[in-house]
Amino acid sequence: MKTLRIITRSLVGILFMFSGFVKGVDPLGFTYKLHEYFIAYHIDWLSPLALTLSVILCALEFTIGVMLVFGVKPKLSSWLAFIMMFFFTVLTLLSAIYSPVSDCGCFGDAIKLTNWETFYKNVVLIAFTIFLLLTLKNAKSAFSPKNEIGIIILGAGVLVFVSIFSLRHLPIIDFLPWKVGNKISEQVIATPEKADIFLVYKDKKTGQLFEYTAKTLPYNDSAKWASIEFVEQKKKIIEPYKEAPIHDFV
Repeated sequence: MKTLRIITRSLVGILFMFSGFVKGVDPLGFTYKLHEYFIAYHIDWLSPLALTLSVILCALEFTIGVMLVFGVKPKLSSWLAFIMMFFFTVLTLLSAIYSPVSDCGCFGDAIKLTNWETFYKNVVLIAFTIFLLLTLKNAKSAFSPKNEIGIIILGAGVLVFVSIFSLRHLPIIDFLPWKVGNKISEQVIATPEKADIFLVYKDKKTGQLFEYTAKTLPYNDSAKWASIEFVEQKKKIIEPYKEAPIHDFV
């Protein structure tokens, strides 16, 4: 049970750290997402605080992840993880049902998930956090109280520094297609769909079906042409259409 708890808290912690970092590395991007939520849920009076909340939430999430990974203050970190997951599970369920916001933004611009995908992910995570709460008796920190405080301050400090640096300069890691080095002229071009088109014909007497391409249609066989009738067109997609990375450029 102890080993299973270590694995569980490590997985949850790593995910918390990743989620906090990819949002914290672009605090303005997460700020815009918070604006969307504030407007959608009619609490836009919080909008002036969006940037500050963006940094605080990312730092909190990242720090909880650090605490879980290193086993710092097991009771506090487990409860914080559960409370955060409970809140976001309810929020993503509402978003999935009513769709006031297109995507949750839980992984910033690094990974885009639909609201339902996010909800299912959160259900799994909240189950993990419940397991952590139920196994607290098997949890024991390997650090002294003074070192635990140091780890917490260091974790929060790293994320706050990354966020402030990104605000003053550019994101350390930019997940957007606008990042430095990308050619905008290439990023606005969509990849067209590649597909084979088949025309299905049926023999008028036997009912047998035949599939033809534009090149194999029996145009020159008058007898064959007279004996068949068109049924439907089929399309076999080889490569699907890919929207341009930058598709809203005006």
